[in-house]
Amino acid sequence: MQKLRGCDSVLGSAMGLEYKEALAVRAKDEAVARAGQDGGAVTALLLAGLRKGLIDTAVVMYRDDEWRPKPGIARTEEEVIKAAGSKYAYMSLMAKLREAAAREDVKAIAYIGTPCQINALQALERAGKREIVDKVKLKVCLFCTHSWEWKSIKAMADELGIDLRDVVKMDVKGKLLFHLKDGSVKEYPLKKAEELARAGCGQCTDFYSSYADLAVGSIGSPEGWSTVLVLSDRGKEFLDAAIEAGLVETKPVEEKGLKLVEKFVERKRARKKEKAG
Repeated sequence: MQKLRGCDSVLGSAMGLEYKEALAVRAKDEAVARAGQDGGAVTALLLAGLRKGLIDTAVVMYRDDEWRPKPGIARTEEEVIKAAGSKYAYMSLMAKLREAAAREDVKAIAYIGTPCQINALQALERAGKREIVDKVKLKVCLFCTHSWEWKSIKAMADELGIDLRDVVKMDVKGKLLFHLKDGSVKEYPLKKAEELARAGCGQCTDFYSSYADLAVGSIGSPEGWSTVLVLSDRGKEFLDAAIEAGLVETKPVEEKGLKLVEKFVERKRARKKEKAG
């Protein structure tokens, strides 16, 4: 495996993974931790970036009351917190990124997305779109096994007898979970859900994009924490800023957690081969 871009040295590795640092991270602010997906790590990192002046804008994914994805531009802490939590329904972020980059008052952008959304940014760089990519100062890739079109999310909810307006959180923990306002949780079999995933997911071999500065997800860390893999010096700068600002607490990711991440990485790589075979 090649040494990671932007890394003077690889500080740790677990099996096939390479990274500068691997930490379990959660927001110290309980409101941010609750609003976020797995302890609010990404939200806290963005808040630190805004407070430290490392970014002035984040391209994020909002949702409406029925969980339709809504790409957006966040420039305040309130707007960042509003975007917290995984949506699972796919929509391209490119139009909002172009819109943000075209603004004269935008100088430093954080871009958060799934592997395919991060790799789309890499394609812009290869195409020489410097007016866009040069403004992106942080790339955060979310661990991803599948995503769905909104209509598929709606179909699964309908099958379970769920009104999406009653859903407060979605998660994937061996099953697709719908957390409801009344505190109950409805489960949809993951194997069935995978059959409804976007067609392109079957051709994707990235659990996270190595083009990112940080890779983040729940796999490998305890409940209520996110695993954060630092992939570049820029990513380390942002994580250190969040720690120094007192916005996050951290602890090492255990070896068994890193092996679990590696398992998901290899499973994603193998999936395309299985479909081709």
